[in-house]
Amino acid sequence: MFQFVPLPEDAPAITLTIDPDNFISFHGFSSVFTTQHTFPVLIDGRIYESGDHYYQIQKVRDLCGTVSDKLTETVRDESGRRLDGKVGFSEQRNKSFSQIAKEVIRLNNVDKKKVDEWRYTKGLEAMQKALIAKVSQSMVLRQALAESGKNILVHAFPGDSIYGAGCKKAQVKKWCESMKANGATTIRIPAKFPLTSETVLNCPNFAQGRNVLGVILMQLREMLRENNVPIVDLSSVFDALRGSTAVCDASMDDQDCGDGFAIGGGSIQAKIGGGTKA
Repeated sequence: MFQFVPLPEDAPAITLTIDPDNFISFHGFSSVFTTQHTFPVLIDGRIYESGDHYYQIQKVRDLCGTVSDKLTETVRDESGRRLDGKVGFSEQRNKSFSQIAKEVIRLNNVDKKKVDEWRYTKGLEAMQKALIAKVSQSMVLRQALAESGKNILVHAFPGDSIYGAGCKKAQVKKWCESMKANGATTIRIPAKFPLTSETVLNCPNFAQGRNVLGVILMQLREMLRENNVPIVDLSSVFDALRGSTAVCDASMDDQDCGDGFAIGGGSIQAKIGGGTKA
């Protein structure tokens, strides 16, 4: 994990209250806060199935110099047509985009150190590009961020100590309790979006990881409050996707499809998905 560099006192910062009851943990495909969450995003004239779909394609391209058809087969143009000429969304796959990318990287003998370096350099750029696109295009994500208030957003995933907290929700709560018991009442994160390979070093430890995904989301939350996020109307894209599939896909959150994330009929549950209040 990269070295922590304290945020300068005069640097723009977001100050967060450390308390066991002041964080929202999230993880998994069902949480609108994650890049794996299925929501079509339009980036550079191409439609991807999710932010992670875009991210994994960029990772393989940068690290291997090539891209697997398994990753690109359902990328679409702005008219909703798949670039491979086929119709419909992807067939039921046994592996996630992340798993496919890892397999391609392994077959190309890319060193793990290079992968980790990519994650907080070019990978950081790709992640933020995917997230700002999703926030701009998804009303559901914007509402979820607004409803999160001033809570600390924590990507509670044990398998990632860079973009996540490196542990589950229970350990995050224990960390909050320990910090509070030791007199720590607040924590500062960089306010300026996007993060760079230098300012990402200013992301403090959250439990057992740097929680960079959570930090980016909290930056975007502040930008939304200040009306600094461009809102993009994707109705034409959704219409194009419907026209190419003849169905109203569940991942679309425009008005014709409701919020598109109905889980058990509860819109709040749908917006937060895998995110749970401490």
